[in-house]
Amino acid sequence: IDNNICNTEWCCSIDSVFVIDTGGKCGHPPPVENGDIVEIPKATYFPSETVTYQCQNFYTMEGSPRVTCQNGHWSQPPTCRVACTVNDEDMREHNISLKWSYRNKIYVADGNTVEFVCLRGYKQHPNTRSLRTNCADGKFDYPDCIPVCIFSENYFNSQILTFLFFVYIYIPIHLYLCIKNHLKYLKDLGLAAKFVDVMDSK
Repeated sequence: IDNNICNTEWCCSIDSVFVIDTGGKCGHPPPVENGDIVEIPKATYFPSETVTYQCQNFYTMEGSPRVTCQNGHWSQPPTCRVACTVNDEDMREHNISLKWSYRNKIYVADGNTVEFVCLRGYKQHPNTRSLRTNCADGKFDYPDCIPVCIFSENYFNSQILTFLFFVYIYIPIHLYLCIKNHLKYLKDLGLAAKFVDVMDSK
């Protein structure tokens, strides 16, 4: 006994009902992470039928928003790339603020550029090439700013620094704080390890 009953579009058996490929039809469109199909999806699509995708909020589409049923297969679907978030906490950590906006939180589309400025009393870190940075895969490589000191790095690089740990107690409080804020920079330069140890202990 034949337990299967078929026509040109479907087969029915005791166990299941399933769709077969007849003339290049396609099944449900492929899912797109962080994206949605604009139309109500169907179970079956005829050749040359299309569906349209849209990305969710704060995601940027890469590729065509339309996919087409071709010979039983869907064309390449788009991808939705996550946006970057600039917030007040991250900016404070790097001593920066937005150059063209007073807001403390913005969303930046993938591939776009945002420009920062150093906070008042801070300047661009020597290892930071630019205060402009690109959004890439939802992340920023934030620029860094360091406190402005009344003495330049050339001063810290001079021999007089080797004597500072003997006299720092007589230095005015604003200079003390200035040097304190430069400890990490001094350590990066490998200068006056003894002085840094004394300052860290305070």
